[in-house]
Amino acid sequence: LAQFSGLQAAAIIVVVLFNMLMAATINALASVERHHTLAEKERSIAIGVFIAQFINTLIVVLVVYAHIDAFGTFIAARLGSDAQWVPIFSGPFADLSDQWYSLVGAQVLTTVLLNAVTPFLPLLLTALGSCCLSLATRGIVTQRGLNRAYAGNDFVLATRYGFALNTVFVCLALSAGIPVLLLVGALILGITYWIDRVYLFRLCRVPPMYSGRLNDAAVHSLPYAALLHLMIGCWIFSAQYQGGGAMFPRPVSTNAGLIAASAKAFSESACDQLLSAA
Repeated sequence: LAQFSGLQAAAIIVVVLFNMLMAATINALASVERHHTLAEKERSIAIGVFIAQFINTLIVVLVVYAHIDAFGTFIAARLGSDAQWVPIFSGPFADLSDQWYSLVGAQVLTTVLLNAVTPFLPLLLTALGSCCLSLATRGIVTQRGLNRAYAGNDFVLATRYGFALNTVFVCLALSAGIPVLLLVGALILGITYWIDRVYLFRLCRVPPMYSGRLNDAAVHSLPYAALLHLMIGCWIFSAQYQGGGAMFPRPVSTNAGLIAASAKAFSESACDQLLSAA
């Protein structure tokens, strides 16, 4: 990974803290949306947390660090001298390069790892609180108060779905250029499963009955993650690493010889696969 400067490290911390703040805010706002069922409320929270964190984790970083002349000219023409306060598509990278992966890719990877740690904070606080529970309940004189103290925390399922979807989409989006994100995403989801299992069964109160709507909504969104992976993969593999200056749109090759050679190589590869299968 690149050696982060103090400003880059601060940007990562701000993104992670802002993700936590957005999750808490969306959770609070869902309580005043007047959903008819708990499943609808949980689905609204999960989708809101996912969209907000995905934009903050990936989209903002791509927009800030990319340099696209067409957008920069348009913003400068509209805002004039105030264009410096709108750092959109005026970054240092005109195309995907080694420096882009060293800076932006490493920043996204670090943010994903820190985002994965934040859901475990309630588990840590609850575990520490359970160790001191006997001391904290000495002043409680009613059975109802003791029951409430020993019941445990609520297991908030919706925000965890939002965190998981954000991890899946971000990792798949850039995995074509940063393959280690696939391993990181798999490890995050696996560790999250086991930690949430312990948290739910050992430290939380019995949750309410859930329907399958939240899970169905999450599963039905996964094909869009695959589509995003294909689209950004085409964008990554079409980068002009040697002096490239066309972040978007990509230049179309008009070299007939190169196109013919690529088509021939693809045809020979397809024929070899068919013959080996036969």
